[in-house]
Amino acid sequence: MRRWKPAKTLKGAERSLRSKESLGVGRFEYGNPKKELDYYGKGYATKRDKLNYMNLVDKEARSLRARYPEMIDIRPDVLYVTDAPNGRAAMPLSNFQAYIRGIGMKGETVGNDRAILKVLRNWKKKHGMRWEAASLISLLAYRGACIRHELAHSVHNDFVEKEIQSIWQNTPTGSAKLVSCYAATDSREYFAEAFTTYTNPGYSRGTLNPDVEALVEKVLGIQTRPGKELI
Repeated sequence: MRRWKPAKTLKGAERSLRSKESLGVGRFEYGNPKKELDYYGKGYATKRDKLNYMNLVDKEARSLRARYPEMIDIRPDVLYVTDAPNGRAAMPLSNFQAYIRGIGMKGETVGNDRAILKVLRNWKKKHGMRWEAASLISLLAYRGACIRHELAHSVHNDFVEKEIQSIWQNTPTGSAKLVSCYAATDSREYFAEAFTTYTNPGYSRGTLNPDVEALVEKVLGIQTRPGKELI
């Protein structure tokens, strides 16, 4: 397995993301530059912001395909590299901002990953359950987990909507079978959180509800154990 290298230009990132070893993206939407925000909703998104975001998505997609070679072929028609208000932001540049709003984080911590992780960990101490599946992993892996959560929504929309809805209807919202507080939102977030949890480093089989774990393994093409991780 050759070592992954980040693209140096937006065109290079597009070529990499179009590859079948990555997401196989059909096209890219960049929105209106005068309306776009950065990762945390502050200021306009620069080309560097967009490139960093695209490289992160590319790395996570390639890592998933390397670890789970029989994974369902997602291949989204379009990747929205924009935060424009009228953009269909399936994986927006500021998706992390949504997490911040969800837990009521103070504005001064926005843009500070270390502070964000501290707040997320304190949430678990206070409420007995983590806010979302990226909460308790390392600082370096936090953003990657957020991207995998968003990728799971693409899987849900195209492949598992009926199955996860059936599982969700038989899972009480206050149940220990849920993997996080955010997973209690609805069936879409339940699947996305389960997918993120399963693909987090060090996941132990049997942690998730057996039904949702089996569904995630079906999506990943798991027979016995995952393949090697991308380095």
